[in-house]
Amino acid sequence: MLIVKSLFWLFLFLLLYAWCVYPLLLAVMTRFKKVKSQYSEYVPAVSIIIAAYNEEKVIARRIKNLLEQDYPKEKMEIIVASDGSTDRTVEIAKKYEGQGVRVLDFKKNRGRAAVHNDAVDVAKGEILLFTDAETIFEKNFVKNGVKWLANNRYGCGAGEFEFYYKDDIGRSENIYWKIEKKMRYWEFWLDILPFASGGCFFIRKELYEKIPYYSDIDNLLTLSTIAKGYKIFYAKDAKAYDFAVQGEKSYFKKRVRTTLRSFGDMLNYIPVLLKKKKWVTLWVLFSHRILRWLTGFFMGILFILNSIILISGELLYWGFFLTQIIFYSFAIAGKYQKLKIGRIFYSFLLANLASSIAIINLLIGKRIFSYKS
Repeated sequence: MLIVKSLFWLFLFLLLYAWCVYPLLLAVMTRFKKVKSQYSEYVPAVSIIIAAYNEEKVIARRIKNLLEQDYPKEKMEIIVASDGSTDRTVEIAKKYEGQGVRVLDFKKNRGRAAVHNDAVDVAKGEILLFTDAETIFEKNFVKNGVKWLANNRYGCGAGEFEFYYKDDIGRSENIYWKIEKKMRYWEFWLDILPFASGGCFFIRKELYEKIPYYSDIDNLLTLSTIAKGYKIFYAKDAKAYDFAVQGEKSYFKKRVRTTLRSFGDMLNYIPVLLKKKKWVTLWVLFSHRILRWLTGFFMGILFILNSIILISGELLYWGFFLTQIIFYSFAIAGKYQKLKIGRIFYSFLLANLASSIAIINLLIGKRIFSYKS
């Protein structure tokens, strides 16, 4: 029973460390760090790349939004790269070719990674900005984001995403995202940030590396940039907007897809970071990402271990067990009833179930590479 109890406390500690101790540690550490200064005007040539698959409903809005940026038009190149679209995406995008928009009409659906690689090959800007067809930038987004690259210590980074939501799943995701943004900003403040949002992602062209078909820009390129000795910025005043996914099925699929890609890329790059002795980055990845992705497994193991320990009759473990029962009861109630706290618990459970399935898929060799996967 001693071994079972020891394992119980170990997994409970890992769970609490990932979700409570690590964020609190970041918050305390920022108290002793000076606020980062803003940088002077910096106006490099920027190539904005949109990888699009069947985006006829939003591509015109996206292009217009980029053309309205408060940034010199002669310094801005917009590339719409169609990944085998079968709708009117290419036709609509070509209407803007006279306004500095380049359209790459790839006939085969190969996935975002391949499209990004090919688009970068023809991009003329010294700075690359990757974004999505559904995303909307505030007018000063490019200007406020690119200024951080005036400092040569930064190799890549991103603006700040805000999500609109239309249902309870979206609301719960938005709560999680607000916490995530706060943690990323603290990490940036401490110069230990290893993450960036792919929908508003800046990188120096010289630092871009061709990514494998199963990867994505915000997973691998952030780590490769750190391995080369650069830092990652978080432009809090560069605002970008998108809609949170709607519905349980879409939310679940998104979680599986993003975890499968991100976790796979991270595991593949850990040997490089070890070789480069990037110990702080490895600590952040372990604390902020890996332990959270493993939360679903931790929760299941804790429940099983707790059930076994109940044989001892100790009140402390009965208290832990009842706490878990209450949590899962609220989560189940949240699925079937409009109970706010229950919906939050249910979304949390759904997200961690999706992450667990993604990790299992990764272990059996499954990958995602195309929009239709």
